[in-house]
Amino acid sequence: MNRPQSDIRYDKPVHNCTPPFIVVSKVFTPKECAEIISTGNSKALEPAKIASGQVQSEIRSSDLRFIEPLNLERIGWMFERLKEIIDNVNDRVYEYELKYFAPPQFTLYQEGDFYDWHMDLLMSNPCPNLFMRKLSATVFLSKPEDFTGGEFMIGRKTDGTHEDIIQNEQGSVVLFPSFMWHKVSPVLSGQRFSLVVWCEGDKFK
Repeated sequence: MNRPQSDIRYDKPVHNCTPPFIVVSKVFTPKECAEIISTGNSKALEPAKIASGQVQSEIRSSDLRFIEPLNLERIGWMFERLKEIIDNVNDRVYEYELKYFAPPQFTLYQEGDFYDWHMDLLMSNPCPNLFMRKLSATVFLSKPEDFTGGEFMIGRKTDGTHEDIIQNEQGSVVLFPSFMWHKVSPVLSGQRFSLVVWCEGDKFK
């Protein structure tokens, strides 16, 4: 089969790295975080499931629900703020082609709850749609003094340890490619609330 000549070069640019994550501080005020928590708790939470749709507490233990953009008069500001931050970081850093903003996942971690190492990419066979998660964002809603443990770790090493621990600063957002390994360590006391958002698009090219 005749193929066109490749234009791939054998050298490489000097500056060719991409940060594994970006942290944006003070995206939401303490009052706004409290309002998001109140909105999240306004309906019953359900046990978290893994990608297969099953509850497996040895891998993931928490309670959650998805916040649909149904009452935009009340929570439209939250969606607009998230979209603004995500678009800004993506335009400046990752430059992914994003097409779909998934409903945010409101999550409660209580004493003993955790989420072991995982990636946010979803793969299945057969695959019902051709979109994929490309950029993930986690909002820290709780005050650091409201819980112990529950560290957000990103960058799994081959020995099972972590590269970085992201500080649980209330109102901050950490954004990272959805193929990055990350985890939430067990909560030792108190309650840890977070909001997770995935942005999807066509598969990576």
